[in-house]
Amino acid sequence: MLEAHKMVPVRFVYRRRDLFRRMSAEPSPPFPCDMQPRFPAEGGADCWILQTWIHLRRLGMPVELEREPRRGCINVLYYDDLNWKRMPPLHFLVAVQADRGRPELCNLRVVQNQLCVKDPHADFWIPHWPQPGLRPRDSSRGLRFEHLAYLGLERNLDRRLCTPEFFRRLADLGVRISLRTAPEDWTSYEDLDGILAVRRATPFDLTIKPPSKLINCWRAGVIPLMGVESAYQQVGTPGRDYLEVDTGDEVIAAIRRLKSSAELRGDLLEAGSRRSPEFSERAIAERWIRFLEGPARRAFLRWREGPGLASRLWSFPTIHRAHETQKRFWLSSTRGESDAG
Repeated sequence: MLEAHKMVPVRFVYRRRDLFRRMSAEPSPPFPCDMQPRFPAEGGADCWILQTWIHLRRLGMPVELEREPRRGCINVLYYDDLNWKRMPPLHFLVAVQADRGRPELCNLRVVQNQLCVKDPHADFWIPHWPQPGLRPRDSSRGLRFEHLAYLGLERNLDRRLCTPEFFRRLADLGVRISLRTAPEDWTSYEDLDGILAVRRATPFDLTIKPPSKLINCWRAGVIPLMGVESAYQQVGTPGRDYLEVDTGDEVIAAIRRLKSSAELRGDLLEAGSRRSPEFSERAIAERWIRFLEGPARRAFLRWREGPGLASRLWSFPTIHRAHETQKRFWLSSTRGESDAG
């Protein structure tokens, strides 16, 4: 960690008035898991901005939480809070893209899918935080594979995998499935043996989604049956630390393999256990610290010594048009819905 006198001030911009007041009054911020069901039910700014600020503060980083950006510092804010009224030319902005279009009203971007890294000097992949308050699988379940679940919003579930016929085929294999579509139920893995995560999404959606469902499986100690998504392929290896499935027939075939091979079940659980520490809260906080003290700090210093305000104001209309173009493309290429699930 940089010495305090060498650090550039970092401000996390968080505009939700109720929690901002609560956090401002706390001598030490609570852990996100103590704020359930706030995460992830209330949206991306809570998950990305408030949660990151909490973890970095608890590690001793002198980061601020404020409702507006400030000149002379690195301002980290969520895509939805990017606005021409915030006067981007005046401020150095790091935008978290999340499940959104490519942000242009900013200097740097934090992205959750590696396909969003278009400019390696300005786009930085940082994994999303694992599920706060996650309750792992009961170890007494051993190598059994009897209870599968979908954890996510109902609208994102692939409809091919929630028909009576599909449920009957699972039952014939001795497997029942639970559809847990309420965010308050997304922490509970105690009675589960596997997670089925085949999402109904557009092709563009899948280029911006994070690998969170796979990471949560590893941390919870359950077997992941994941859809064909770039995010999962970026951090995992199909057949080694998760099983990749798409159609109902592929899900049934994968479950037949699992039911017939205790060795396969054990290998997948062991592989997930090995991968889990890479995505712990501490590991992700350290990635944020390296980013803020390294690339973000260097970019801020270059920006501060670069073209003056007049030049930035002159180029701002072009940047704003580019941002609006990307926003329209995102809305036309996805269902334009929230990050969670």
